[in-house]
Amino acid sequence: MKGIATCILLILVSFIFAETGTLTVTISGLEPIEGNLMLSLHNGPAGFPGTGETRVKALMTKVDSDSLEVFFGPIPYGEYAIAIIHDIDGDGKLKSNELGIPQEPVYFSNNVRPGFGPPKFKAASFIIDSPLKTIHIDAKSD
Repeated sequence: MKGIATCILLILVSFIFAETGTLTVTISGLEPIEGNLMLSLHNGPAGFPGTGETRVKALMTKVDSDSLEVFFGPIPYGEYAIAIIHDIDGDGKLKSNELGIPQEPVYFSNNVRPGFGPPKFKAASFIIDSPLKTIHIDAKSD
């Protein structure tokens, strides 16, 4: 019984002292200044960049400027990637054509641009290993 109690105590202590950080995402060059940004934070490749099992946080913010700052936290240290949909018409989903090609802007961490299909998690990934982490996403087209 004492061994079980010790094990439970160690698990609880590890959760209390788990290293976490706050992620600040700055997005600049947004056009048009309307609609919403839908951001999803992923911690692995399964389902990235959609709503797959690796999506750990999601949030939405109104586009009222060409530059925005968004915060995620607390987030355990680790490898992550961000996918953003600029939902211009505000319907809460990505508009795409009959071939599945997005008709609304999409952005990714590391400023990875989609080619033939969405980028891979590894290309868009970054590491959170400190209490404060900031990444910048440039929404302007190349």
